Amino acid sequence: MKKQWLGIVVSFLIGLSCSDKMPLQIEYGGNRLQVLSVISPAFEYIEVYVGESTIESSPAGVLDATVLISDSIQTVQLDRVQPGLYRLHGKKMLVRPRQSYTLHVHVPNHDDFTAITTIPGTPEFLNYQSGDTVKIENYWGHYYHVPTIEFHESYQASLYRLLLFPDNNQLAYSAIETDSGTVEFPAFTPQIDWSNDTLICQPAKLQLWAMDSSASLIDNNQTDMESNQIAWNLFGSMTMSEIDIIIEFKFRRDND
Repeated sequence: MKKQWLGIVVSFLIGLSCSDKMPLQIEYGGNRLQVLSVISPAFEYIEVYVGESTIESSPAGVLDATVLISDSIQTVQLDRVQPGLYRLHGKKMLVRPRQSYTLHVHVPNHDDFTAITTIPGTPEFLNYQSGDTVKIENYWGHYYHVPTIEFHESYQASLYRLLLFPDNNQLAYSAIETDSGTVEFPAFTPQIDWSNDTLICQPAKLQLWAMDSSASLIDNNQTDMESNQIAWNLFGSMTMSEIDIIIEFKFRRDND
């Protein structure tokens, strides 16, 4: 179940299928070209957002941009699918781990934008695999025991994000920089009867995303987007591994 993490129009897609979205409002600086794109082998499309704004006007998607992406073999032009959004189906240019890609954007009356990203290596789960059970214990009045996920660090990755998709679709996530190959299991609290000891087992999907430096910069600045602090003109990339797990959640009113 490949899921698209980022789609760029005025929203980012986070750990989702190609149609599911977690919108984040994007603000613009004044009087400049705006280019933003994150690509991944897990995405169905290569998407690039191209906008421009002035001090006097609201931001608008560019209609006449020429958007090209190149690998070591070919250069392909993206199609405009709506104002500001340029798209290429992944079948027309495969995005491969550990390969470099160049984005070139030309807009009349603006300086050209050119950037290169190298796709991180695909992350690898080490202490869990599909079908395993992740056990969580929660004691009344105490924080619950949080399992850790161990993983093999990826080539070119600057940040890892662990996404959890329980069957109730309540997304949870954890993030870690590249200083170690472990990340805490995302905080997960099911709907239970807190007045009695409880044991539940719930299927879930666990995704581990590895982001390059530009993608991690976007990720780290999500909360700053509405205050117009995010750095624009970025071209980043990421890769993802996914496993099916069972969450065993045990709640006890005390730890005697």
